[in-house]
Amino acid sequence: MNNIKKSLLLLTAGIMTAVLSESCSGGGTTTNTQNIDTADAISTTAYDEAKFIFYSLPSPVETALILEQLGIKYNDEYLSPASNVSRYNTQTSQALNLGIYSADLSFCALYEQNQAAIDYLAAVKKLSEQLGIVGFFNDSTIQKIQDNMNNKNKIVSIVSDCYTRSTNFLEEDERNEIASTVLVGGWVEGLYLSLKMLETLPPEDNNIDDIVKNQKFTLDDMIGLLKEFSKNDGIAYLFKQMQQLKTIYDKVGTAKVDRKVYAQLTEKITEIRNEYIQ
Repeated sequence: MNNIKKSLLLLTAGIMTAVLSESCSGGGTTTNTQNIDTADAISTTAYDEAKFIFYSLPSPVETALILEQLGIKYNDEYLSPASNVSRYNTQTSQALNLGIYSADLSFCALYEQNQAAIDYLAAVKKLSEQLGIVGFFNDSTIQKIQDNMNNKNKIVSIVSDCYTRSTNFLEEDERNEIASTVLVGGWVEGLYLSLKMLETLPPEDNNIDDIVKNQKFTLDDMIGLLKEFSKNDGIAYLFKQMQQLKTIYDKVGTAKVDRKVYAQLTEKITEIRNEYIQ
């Protein structure tokens, strides 16, 4: 477990630092989530609290690295198909799936699934452009990955570099609701992949308990972030979903995680995630 904790400390910047450093734009509504209205203003205190939470939440890269260190094998059946990117034609669905595809990209890169990584990078690039986020996931990045197909460390470095190029986006970007939505998508996908892949470990493996318990605190941070922007209808819907997930997580204590609770968590996060990728 020491390696896992070190990984959590080493990788804190995350995808939001990179992809949200420029303004976003878009429109429309989804069936289950209202479109994001970025006109709502928040107080300076709430802004600072949101900034702290952004930087404290684990990134998709971290989640993928933890599972790789546990020796869990890559399984693409759990990933959201990159070919579905054209489905997402509203601002909310684009933001959620930008986060989801970014998590899937991280898994592919760390597990040396290079062609799949290129496919997910193309999907991330498309959604980023649709949201008005440019300059990070572009043709040049795709070419660099193609040129380093046999160098895992280089590919991971390229992907990570895309995540960490900007450090001041919260001071300059006033579209915090979009940022929060992308963050939710990435976090939900990371938790979904973790719970599904952890099923391959023996029930007595303590790493299962450690990871599940760690995400309980991460969920609290996520809820705190969404609460700051919950006057927005779209964010309020995501906030409600995270609270529903929390009612299950509240059953997780300091003792070993009950397998029934684990199953309930997996079922709920799968339900939420599948709604996002429809």
